[in-house]
Amino acid sequence: MSTFVKNMKPVRHPKRVVKKRKCTSNENVEFGKTLENNVTEFPVCSNQPNVVQREKRRAFGNITNSIALSNVNTKRKTEDQPETLNKKDKRRKCAKDQTNEKCLKQNLLKSTTEKTKDAAEHAVHKPNKSLVDFDVDKEDCSNIWATPVYVNDIFHNIREREVVFPLADYMDKQLDLSKRKRAIVVDWMIEVQEHFELNHETLYLAVKLMDHYLTKCLCKTENLQLVAATAFLIAAKFVERCAPLVEEFLFICSGIYSRKHILVMERRILSALGFDINIPEPYSFIRRYAKCARSDLLTLTLARYICEMTLQEYEFLQERSSKLAAACLFLAMKMACSGDWTQTLVHHTGYEKEDLVPIMEKLSSLISTQNGKLKAVYTKYSHSTFLEVAKIPPPKPFTFQLKTQQ
Repeated sequence: MSTFVKNMKPVRHPKRVVKKRKCTSNENVEFGKTLENNVTEFPVCSNQPNVVQREKRRAFGNITNSIALSNVNTKRKTEDQPETLNKKDKRRKCAKDQTNEKCLKQNLLKSTTEKTKDAAEHAVHKPNKSLVDFDVDKEDCSNIWATPVYVNDIFHNIREREVVFPLADYMDKQLDLSKRKRAIVVDWMIEVQEHFELNHETLYLAVKLMDHYLTKCLCKTENLQLVAATAFLIAAKFVERCAPLVEEFLFICSGIYSRKHILVMERRILSALGFDINIPEPYSFIRRYAKCARSDLLTLTLARYICEMTLQEYEFLQERSSKLAAACLFLAMKMACSGDWTQTLVHHTGYEKEDLVPIMEKLSSLISTQNGKLKAVYTKYSHSTFLEVAKIPPPKPFTFQLKTQQ
């Protein structure tokens, strides 16, 4: 590119030759008069006294001035001319005026309606006082992890799924099993959950999976621990972020079973349940109801302790998870003296006090009389990490009857 630019030569235009024209005497006189008027504005060269330098034309000054002058002239002409309109022109003018008025009216109506709509949208509607107390999730509007918009729909869906997973009395059908053997296996599962530091939802779901499998299939005593370990593996895969490996469950089972045994049992459990393992469990209801009651950590931990004690007991098997969670929380509130069963709890749980009193009496008797040697839950909640809630004495059963009679 540089060589190309060097070879290029500037183009030289030929000089322009102007022919001089001889002027007559009259033309010289007129030209001189015009020059006399403009001499004061332009300087005259000393070498040529008869020639005057003309003004150099600016970029846009003269153009704008000429346009302004033309506009003034046109205005003057229009003002001077009288308005002479025919009948047809007058009719057209009237029609145009009428259409313009209609358009203005329509625009005004549109603007007013839009303003009223905007005002209605931005207006703050005051809800009823009866609904304000039930809005528990208004504090979590900015917290996306709490899902305040969908939380009511989620728990409504879980309540509907409770009907899909009923648990019947299956112990009469099982020839080799008993309630005591089931309690021993559940006590072992609680220790497994504490050993692997898994979530409590995993423990509850594993017990539910085992019970639902035993309602549909027969099981021998030597395979009951295999069913429990496999149910724990399925629940961990469903709930946990990082589930334990199969080899870890084999190690906990003391090497009684092989990897093939667990994989075959996993297929049997999933096929027996139709691969629908999203079973409602009471732990999620306890957390939700404790939030609705605005309970402290002591009351919540005490309710979790009472609910976990029911896992070993076969008589609480047929209770609904939502109702059992509500009864556990109400009993914990009585034991911790942290409030009463309010209308907000009635709205969110769907249970009155009278519906929960029979279950609360069973729970209080369960806490007072420990289950013999099976003390995994008691030792777990007697630790300082769980605020030693297992050492809190339960209330007397007759206090519930007195308050219901009043």
